[in-house]
Amino acid sequence: MSNLRVLAERYEIGELIGQGGMADVYIGEDVRLGRKVAIKILKPNLAGDPVFLARFRREAQAAASLNNSNIVAVYDTGEETETSETGQVVHIPYIVMEYVEGRTVREILAQEGKLSLSDAVDIVTGVLSALEYSHKFGVIHRDIKPANIMITQTGAVKVMDFGIARAISNSDATLSQSQSVIGTAHYLSPEQARGEAVDYRSDLYSTGCLFFEVLTGRPPFIGDSPVSIAYQHVREVAPKVTSFSTDVPQVYDVIVSKALAKDVNVRYANAEEFLSDLNNARLERSVTPGIASDPNATQVLSPDEVANLAVGKGEGAIDDSFENVISQYSHTDEVEEAPEDDEAARKKKILIIVGSVVGALIVVGAILALIFSSKGPADNSEKVEVPSMEKASRDNVCERLERYELKCQVEDDKDSDKAKDSYTKQSPKAGERVAKNTVVKVYYSTGPASASVPDVSGLLESDAKSKLKKAGYKVGLTKEQDCTLASSLTDANEQAHNKNACSAEKDIIVGTEPASGQAHNKGEVVKLYKATGNVILPNLFGMTLDKATAVLNELQLPFTSIEVNKPGHEGQVVAQSPTASAVARKTPVTIQVVKKESKVTIPNLMGKTAIYAKDLLESFGLVVNIGYDTTATQKDVVTGVVPQEGTQVDKGSSVKIYIGNPSISAVPTNKPTSKNS
Repeated sequence: MSNLRVLAERYEIGELIGQGGMADVYIGEDVRLGRKVAIKILKPNLAGDPVFLARFRREAQAAASLNNSNIVAVYDTGEETETSETGQVVHIPYIVMEYVEGRTVREILAQEGKLSLSDAVDIVTGVLSALEYSHKFGVIHRDIKPANIMITQTGAVKVMDFGIARAISNSDATLSQSQSVIGTAHYLSPEQARGEAVDYRSDLYSTGCLFFEVLTGRPPFIGDSPVSIAYQHVREVAPKVTSFSTDVPQVYDVIVSKALAKDVNVRYANAEEFLSDLNNARLERSVTPGIASDPNATQVLSPDEVANLAVGKGEGAIDDSFENVISQYSHTDEVEEAPEDDEAARKKKILIIVGSVVGALIVVGAILALIFSSKGPADNSEKVEVPSMEKASRDNVCERLERYELKCQVEDDKDSDKAKDSYTKQSPKAGERVAKNTVVKVYYSTGPASASVPDVSGLLESDAKSKLKKAGYKVGLTKEQDCTLASSLTDANEQAHNKNACSAEKDIIVGTEPASGQAHNKGEVVKLYKATGNVILPNLFGMTLDKATAVLNELQLPFTSIEVNKPGHEGQVVAQSPTASAVARKTPVTIQVVKKESKVTIPNLMGKTAIYAKDLLESFGLVVNIGYDTTATQKDVVTGVVPQEGTQVDKGSSVKIYIGNPSISAVPTNKPTSKNS
């Protein structure tokens, strides 16, 4: 990323949480609103490319126009400019989005293999609801896939990444014109692969691929390369869901086959139709008829058809742009926009492709001839190819192997650090040809070994992460920890790390969750707590000097107290500097305290009630004695004080007050000669 740390003087950029081919995503904070956000920033090496700049801006415009509960919200967009080392001004566009905590469907499938029918339908319903909304606004997503569907911690479905979305008005800018394929191989619609104009129904085809995968644990088409997968999307009929998941009702075969129709006119016309059939299937009602066969789908290709497809000729031929697919799909299943090759290079590629196919056929023919000549015809009728059980759960692995006429033996893998019951390996390996009824051993993890979380307190964040990873743990997001009063915290983890945060320098790790020394499975996440170097100084006004001293000592702040002649109770804090705020560690604090006096002046108490007079004198630190005045006309009212009003006495001295009590006949001794004495 660039050197930017704050965007638009508002968005603070935090830790990197995601990467794509075009942009990086960081966790951030909107300091104006005080909320966590996700910030997507175009990669610096692409910022100077006008094609990628235009594509990134298109995403911002497309996503910002959509406001739906099933679509990740876009809060803001903008661009920053930087000057490179060569003096060139580079635009750095960014998108500020809703921060969603959860897992992508791709992550869920990797961990669970396939989903329950109920969960699968809920996810696809959420996706279709998002598409129904975006299509009404003229926006086609064009890259619906498990990695772009987020499931929040509350189970909500969120569609994200409109990075290759286009408005319908721009949908004629297709593969054949741009010499590029947009999309992801396993979820690419036939019209996208052929370079034809796309509309809403391309998104529905990709959603059909997604639905197939969440129901079965695998995409509808699998091949050795993304190119072969793309060919299958164009030329082959998708298998039935029930051929992989026998527990799924057959009505879903009808729904998925209609969504995956090669002919867009046979496919669902819009998301509402797709949603309606899903709801009907859930309620065990009839759905719209599927298709018996797809006229655009062919199960077997002749050698001539293969050659024609490679050079872009013949009926149903795929566009010239498959040359780009071949080169661009060599290391990834996503095809990004690529510049057009010149004619000579294009023809050279075609010759290489055709030559490779012909050469491969010659080699295979020679090998087969050698085998047949030495051993006679081989009988492979009793052999089957071992399938991959990577996405099969421990509970259904044997059922899946039986479909391939293989036997099953489930084994425990006690050396794996993967989550309990996760697939780890199999023997024989996937792809091997073995005799029918061969026993395939499939190993599942017994769970990661438990260990103690190492102590990383006092380390820099990078060193702490390195130490945790070496110990076999994953590292989660780092939480910043201020120093504050322990009594103000409700979170147990923050309370545990608060004391260290008060003594640690800025950016030093002060603790972990789980805490150091606690047992924690390897491979699990450990969260770090890092000191901000800030102390939350509270309001000390009204506290006694002893209380204020205890607070400042807990916060490890040096302080000075000054006695002042100000109104207030003796020993109370009446001013502080700095005022209540976040301050840096070791910031000196000055407090002003009402001065303590050794002398007390007797106040005017004549006519006051006995209770009031007694409480007031005792608050001044004086000892109060009571005398009675039988000559008074009012009961319980002060008629005299000894010593008299205005006299200064030492704290702790005795003072006698006389109160009216006409019912007593005897005159008290030491009665002052004057009631005003």
